[in-house]
Amino acid sequence: ILARLPFEALVVAKDGGRTYLLEENPVKYVQSASVLATLRTSSRPAAATGGFVGFGDPVYDFDRFRKGEREDVPPGDGGAALRRYAGMAGRLSRLEASGDEVRGIELLFREGNREGKTLLRAEARESYAKGQAMEHYGYIHFSMHGILAPGYQAIAFSQIPGEGEDGLLTLGEIMNLRYNARLV
Repeated sequence: ILARLPFEALVVAKDGGRTYLLEENPVKYVQSASVLATLRTSSRPAAATGGFVGFGDPVYDFDRFRKGEREDVPPGDGGAALRRYAGMAGRLSRLEASGDEVRGIELLFREGNREGKTLLRAEARESYAKGQAMEHYGYIHFSMHGILAPGYQAIAFSQIPGEGEDGLLTLGEIMNLRYNARLV
């Protein structure tokens, strides 16, 4: 139950008034004390100051995408991985506007003379999100569906047959990634 309490929203008395804890102190959450101990003792380099990489508008119905057909009406059944995991009764629809969102963020970085990269549609692959190149980005943005089910959480990347990855970046996989970003 304590994990549901948003500590940053706690009110702190200060100089006869009140303020939120977040205004006075940075608040960070860690999954467990053992993870905290690992983070404190690991010799990780300083956070990357590099540019931006964004993933968006993933392909959830590869057959329609390959044929150049509309993917949103009627919705396809997604990839085999989506059917296999979490017993999903629903379908993941295309997030076309998420591509605009990612391109807009990249533009802000480029205007500030910083590196920006967008990975949209079939390029929005789990394999890239797990690759070594990700260590060089200071800002990482995922604009795609998330899956939350009892005992299963994942970010749904493009569903590309024969890709080698299932297109679902699970919580367990995320915990093993070596991102060195300021913001994800």
